[in-house]
Amino acid sequence: MFVESSQPQAVAGTLPAAVRQLFSDVVVSRIASLEGIRSGSVADQRSTAWLLGLFALLGLLLGVAGVHGVISHRAAQRTREIGIRMVMGATAGKVVGMVVRETLMVSLVGCAAGVAAAFALSGLLRSLLFGVTAHDTVAFAIFPAVLLAAAVLAASIPAWRASRIDPAATLREE
Repeated sequence: MFVESSQPQAVAGTLPAAVRQLFSDVVVSRIASLEGIRSGSVADQRSTAWLLGLFALLGLLLGVAGVHGVISHRAAQRTREIGIRMVMGATAGKVVGMVVRETLMVSLVGCAAGVAAAFALSGLLRSLLFGVTAHDTVAFAIFPAVLLAAAVLAASIPAWRASRIDPAATLREE
């Protein structure tokens, strides 16, 4: 007796009697679809993956806030220098480019060090990986790109603020 149904409860009433009729020593205790069994078996891994993803997103947001704070502080310390550059003819675009470029250079060094460390240590995680290799090229390319984009985004607001400095007022202050 083969019954094709996406709803196991549709045959739940008749199946135990049919099994008892064919096999008197077999007891049917639980009826579930194969999809239900499969999703139940990976539920722990799925919830762990969601939790790790949430923590990764939280870490990225904290990193963006940290980069923004450091670059804001650095730009505030360099107010006089930026004012002098603007008096000497630097445009707002050049000031923004200077601040973002400096942030990007530091971020590139950090990403390069992180990729090298991750590549060296990825062999330790080999047994925990499913569906990707320990040296997955996509992961080693996408995540540094996301981090670099986040660093540029975090630096763009302080860079824009630095480009709006009034050079005359800055030079008069000191």
